Amino acid sequence: MLITTRDPAIARAVGDQLAVRAHGRIAVTGPMEELLADTGSLDDLLRVYRDAEYLGPVSREREQRYFSFDLKIVIAVIGFLALVYVLITTHALSH
Repeated sequence: MLITTRDPAIARAVGDQLAVRAHGRIAVTGPMEELLADTGSLDDLLRVYRDAEYLGPVSREREQRYFSFDLKIVIAVIGFLALVYVLITTHALSH
């Protein structure tokens, strides 16, 4: 039987196998007690993968989150911050 829930208490009460979804895909599956061995509680386990929704996809090979940055955006942000710094310091020095 397959049951979907967002309530950890229900999952623990009725399930012995667990599948956690992140980014629309199954991020981790296995026996509930085995998956809980690393985190200690179902709430903590779900929080790890819930955070992955914001942090980026979960790497299935190493079970780690990874990020990718567009170098052009990083350079633009650094340039913008440098410009703001220069404007602030020149404004402060002129007063």
